[in-house]
Amino acid sequence: MMATSSEDLVKLEVKTISTPRHSHHKARHRMKLAARIALILGLVVGFVAISDFAYNAYKRTDCYTDGEPNEWGVTMPVAINTEECTAEINRREESLRLDAAAVLLAAACVITSTVISRRIKRHRR
Repeated sequence: MMATSSEDLVKLEVKTISTPRHSHHKARHRMKLAARIALILGLVVGFVAISDFAYNAYKRTDCYTDGEPNEWGVTMPVAINTEECTAEINRREESLRLDAAAVLLAAACVITSTVISRRIKRHRR
């Protein structure tokens, strides 16, 4: 018995394997998550670094006194010339540098988060 043309089409349809469509949902979800993590990390690191910077700058002033007024009548602070104060100023200076570097890192995280979130294609309905 000879197969009809409709039976051939059914057999042909069964043999063809359809490839699944590539979904961008997972990639978009990962990018959104990365943007959120970068934003939160940047904000937390920035807040802590700015707070520590202000504290170290304040504590550094303990080793300064008012100097003599200059020709315009402005008195500039002068460092107390003791071993403890010199060590304290140097230690605080190093902390201030690290805090400034942390703020730059935090700014980079926030900028990266903004760039990532703008690159994510919006879901169209």
